[in-house]
Amino acid sequence: MKSLNCRSNREVHMQRFGSVTERLFRSSIVALILATVIWVCGAVIRWWTHPLIGWLPAVGLGVLATLACSTAARQVPQADGRRFWARAGLAAGLLTMAAVSNTFDSASRWPVTAQYISVRTMALYVAAVLVMQVALLCLPTSRRQGRVKLALDSSVVIVTVAMFAWHFSFRHGDQWHAVTGSWVAMAAVAVLGIVCIVAVVKVTTMQAIAVAPSAMRLLAVAAGGSGIAGAAAPLLVDHRHISDGHFAVPVALAFIGLAADQQRRTRDQPATAVRRRRWSVWPYLAVSAANSLLLIDGSGPHGRFLIASSVALTSLVVVRQIVALTDNGRLLDTVAAHAQELRQARDQMAEQASHDHLTGLPNRRLLYQLLDGTDGPSPAGLSRHLLLLDLDGFKNINDSLGHHVGDGLLCAVADPLRTTAGPDAVTARLGGDEFAIVVACPGDTGVELLVARVLDAFTVPLEVSGNELLISTSAGAALLEPAIDAAEAMRRADVALYAAKRDGGRKFVPYSQELDQRADEDARLGAQLRQALGRDELRLVYQPVVDMEDNRIVAVEALLRWHHHDIGMVSPALFVPLAERVGLIGVIGAWVLREACEQMVRWDRSPGDAPQRVSVNVSTRQLSDPALVATVAEIVRETGVEPSRIALEVTETAVFEGGVAVDNLQSLRDMGFLIALDDFGTGHSSLSLLRTCPADIVKIDKSFVDGVTVPGAHQVITVTLFQLTTGLGMSAIAEGVETVEQQRELQRAGYRFGQGFLFSRPVSADDVAVLMNRQPAATGV
Repeated sequence: MKSLNCRSNREVHMQRFGSVTERLFRSSIVALILATVIWVCGAVIRWWTHPLIGWLPAVGLGVLATLACSTAARQVPQADGRRFWARAGLAAGLLTMAAVSNTFDSASRWPVTAQYISVRTMALYVAAVLVMQVALLCLPTSRRQGRVKLALDSSVVIVTVAMFAWHFSFRHGDQWHAVTGSWVAMAAVAVLGIVCIVAVVKVTTMQAIAVAPSAMRLLAVAAGGSGIAGAAAPLLVDHRHISDGHFAVPVALAFIGLAADQQRRTRDQPATAVRRRRWSVWPYLAVSAANSLLLIDGSGPHGRFLIASSVALTSLVVVRQIVALTDNGRLLDTVAAHAQELRQARDQMAEQASHDHLTGLPNRRLLYQLLDGTDGPSPAGLSRHLLLLDLDGFKNINDSLGHHVGDGLLCAVADPLRTTAGPDAVTARLGGDEFAIVVACPGDTGVELLVARVLDAFTVPLEVSGNELLISTSAGAALLEPAIDAAEAMRRADVALYAAKRDGGRKFVPYSQELDQRADEDARLGAQLRQALGRDELRLVYQPVVDMEDNRIVAVEALLRWHHHDIGMVSPALFVPLAERVGLIGVIGAWVLREACEQMVRWDRSPGDAPQRVSVNVSTRQLSDPALVATVAEIVRETGVEPSRIALEVTETAVFEGGVAVDNLQSLRDMGFLIALDDFGTGHSSLSLLRTCPADIVKIDKSFVDGVTVPGAHQVITVTLFQLTTGLGMSAIAEGVETVEQQRELQRAGYRFGQGFLFSRPVSADDVAVLMNRQPAATGV
């Protein structure tokens, strides 16, 4: 503890020392600049005329700038930044040496003149500017400034500055020669001016990655200020004791030192995005300045030069604009192409939202809209009916032959249903193996005849993937009366269908009020389901979710199974809807969540790795229960599981209508639970659902995965769904992955996580632990 206190005290002292050093550095810069200003002003009014004292602030500023650049080069984390400030330090050192050399030049010709510049001094000035120019040009940028645009902008500014420099300075060549004693100085200043201009243009048009933007602006001031000051030599013809270096060199060194200090002070601050203009201001400023000069002195003896320069300048600006318009044209073409792709994807998604992607039939959403729109009178002598049809034994076909055969069977069934129902009927697929037909028939007899034709259509085996499948259907029907809505019509038809299947299938049952009385039977079976909790007949199995990069398990989905003491295994497709109807789904759902949480605790306490997350399915009725949030919160509090390790899976249908369901999901998400949209694409698929539903994970339905290996709409939609979900900040999980080819295509589309028989079937909790211990530690989802 004592050593920690000592270390803390040392850090405090170091921070205080650094703060004092920063204030002392900036104060020294300001003091030396003030000294320069005072000396120059005094020399102009001839209070003092000895030139040597005027060089002392420049030498002091050079030492400070060199030290500041060296410090910045050591402290900047990026290698590019370190190289830049090392070169800047070298340039500052060369500039300081040039100031010292210029001091000796002034002393050697005093009292005749202090404006003499030797070849040695001029070489040092040129070397300093060139080193700084190399440092700027070698600095990488995050903005892709085209070389052509940079060259044009630089040329525009060079022509403009040349006009002003020639008009106010260089045309007085005799005065340059009288001041410096040589024509070399004027030529060197012209070359250095061009270099400074290019540096200023690049500094103000680029966004450096390794150098702070505020430091770059200070460097621009250093380059521009020193260049302007260097061109003022002819103005000093009557003040031979003053050299342009007396104020040009201090300006450059002062702002280089301030830039290095600014870089050092911002090294620990996070990088922020700098808002830049989408267009360059240089061409417009240059044209405005040139036109102003032309208006002022365009008719004088030197007007031809100004006019020629203005023409050249205007030509450069025109070329610059042509280049910019060309780039904009390319950008617009790219935007138009992307917009077309987005429109096509939107149209495909809109089609998918109202039609079943597997069979092409209208889906449940469109069917509900049609049912709600049948309030008008029926055709004369006809009545509208809703038929629900279900394929008998479809689950056995799926389990024994595979989902690809099951999907093929659904497609093979869709065409005979559409043909048998006729062109005036609406045939839809509701999901799974359930179909619906809305048809106008002459009374109950007409409905029975239609159902008889449908049943007869499947007396011939269907060939699917090399398999001859003989199937049968069960059907239930309800009369579409004006007094009932779509939901009630579906309920009645579903009651009738349930009665047909319960009676052995391959039959048709129309709805009657007597069917509602059979709800008592559901109550008795519901009682057995309730007793199943006490008899320990319910259990959970877990299907892994894997990282497809290395097939490591990262999560599991809890699936409910019922082993009845008399009839054995009961399909979830039977007892889960029963639990919904008899009101047991809330109790069973709470049991499933508690059991999954307790199993997570057991996995965590046992040796070896544990899944990082378990998913639990939440039914539509659970979501509409106002007490759901409190129940879930109590379970995780009692079991001690972190909410972030629990994902609650819901279907699109459960949240499509919004209301209490979405409010409950938002509350659970605020508590830290993850929300997953299960079987996305099979229910009320809607792009708006991705925006309104507070989801973290989207599980892409198996039907999309089945078509991912075949070029076409399914593949495009699968890729688009991944882009949409990830673009909205959600994770995407592909369900029903069964082949290596599917896994490979999904990974190529960007998917990372998958679930399906290719990786593992649902297994017991003990088997999950075995699988986890056979692999390296999993990463998070």
